[in-house]
Amino acid sequence: MCIRDSPTYIVDDGQRLGKRFYSFRQQVCTSKFNGFANEWIDKPDAEEAVANVLKDIVIRYALNDCIDLPETSIRTMYTNSSNKTRKAYNTLSEESVLYTKQGTINAVNAGARVKKLLQSAAVLEFWETHDNLDVFKFSSIDTLIMGSESSGVPETIHQKIPNKVRVPIGPSTRSLNVAVCASMVLWEALRQTENLPSQTSNN
Repeated sequence: MCIRDSPTYIVDDGQRLGKRFYSFRQQVCTSKFNGFANEWIDKPDAEEAVANVLKDIVIRYALNDCIDLPETSIRTMYTNSSNKTRKAYNTLSEESVLYTKQGTINAVNAGARVKKLLQSAAVLEFWETHDNLDVFKFSSIDTLIMGSESSGVPETIHQKIPNKVRVPIGPSTRSLNVAVCASMVLWEALRQTENLPSQTSNN
């Protein structure tokens, strides 16, 4: 069977690596039964063999040739979580699933559980201290503050802000950028305070 969306095909329509994924896998991998299923392991010379076949159409650099990485820096940060947040965190740690009013957090394996716990350490506290956009009540004297895409609002500003708003997203949406969130919050603030162009034109 021809796998047209596999890497072996899309590189050059299968001219160099072949048009069949399984044939390509047989060439560069060996099969080993792990007790449950076959595990495919790269052959010792697989990387060089593929690189040699593709050398006329690709430029290849080793990581050490193009990136000068600094020494690993480890920073430990402590936070005081509420009892509610700590209980939810412990539930996720012990049961690998957590049901919240915002949705379900589910970890399918140990690796996913570690990742979810790291995320939930911030998210659970965020859910508890931020109002949803659809329930927050804006006033005409509110000032909207949006942080940068990479680091958000500085902590010194965070500590002085009395109200914080969370923009909920659907389960199929991975994230929203700052510009989109700012537009949504601004529109809702203008709507509530009757300052949208369509509202002011009728007055």
